[in-house]
Amino acid sequence: MTDRLEGWFAVDRKSISHPFFKRSERSEYEAWIWLIAHAAWKETHHWVNGKRHDVKRGELFTTLRELQSAWMWSSDKKVRGFLKRLSEERMIDAETSHGKTQITICNYSLYQDIGRKKDAETSEKSPSKGQAKDALKEQTKQINNSSPLNAGEKDVNEDNVNRMLDALGVTDESKSHGLLVWTEIFRWFENGCDLEKDILPVLKAKAAQGHKATNWAYFTKAIFQAKANRTAPPPTVEAKPAFQPYEDAVDRRRRKLKEKQQQEAGNVH
Repeated sequence: MTDRLEGWFAVDRKSISHPFFKRSERSEYEAWIWLIAHAAWKETHHWVNGKRHDVKRGELFTTLRELQSAWMWSSDKKVRGFLKRLSEERMIDAETSHGKTQITICNYSLYQDIGRKKDAETSEKSPSKGQAKDALKEQTKQINNSSPLNAGEKDVNEDNVNRMLDALGVTDESKSHGLLVWTEIFRWFENGCDLEKDILPVLKAKAAQGHKATNWAYFTKAIFQAKANRTAPPPTVEAKPAFQPYEDAVDRRRRKLKEKQQQEAGNVH
């Protein structure tokens, strides 16, 4: 069996967040595949604190918090240790500045170049890109309609995610790699957030303010706050005390004198 494990195979990036697979803590191997899948496959750019940075093929910008969330690991310390070991093994180069970590996948082309003759000659005929995409769409549709999913997971589908991207004004050309990961979106729905009442209004408001996010976790705090505001009980209004007519000093003396006279008259009888 071991002798047969040679060469490489193509994996669609969307399979990483496919709703069929129950979300759980990722293994180190799965975390490694995640890094390869989210590295830029062509030269692009990334914005960090308002400054544009060129991103070469095989590179990605991220944060320890984003990786911890995507991999569902217990702490960013574990993420930091894993990246350190990858660096020591010369599998990646990692450099952190201004709160962002720039990761370079060493030998990226070794994992991604699909024109290698040896594998091309021995592999079976592959479906076209369009056929693979259509097959994944159909499989996702069938699973969403028939499989018993966790609370909120039926709301996480390509149509709803596309509506969120539209609300942000994000196109395929401007979509960052972090927006391909739906982990945080699952979290929104699992916590009772509503697409129409909480999520889309927040995304549209952030887009109108000029916010450009590279991952969905950027919006979580605002979306959770919108949900909390929507579901909060109405404020209690204290009942006003019954109207008390104004009584000045003269009226008060007259009232007390009258009460005294009535009391004395009662004692006489």
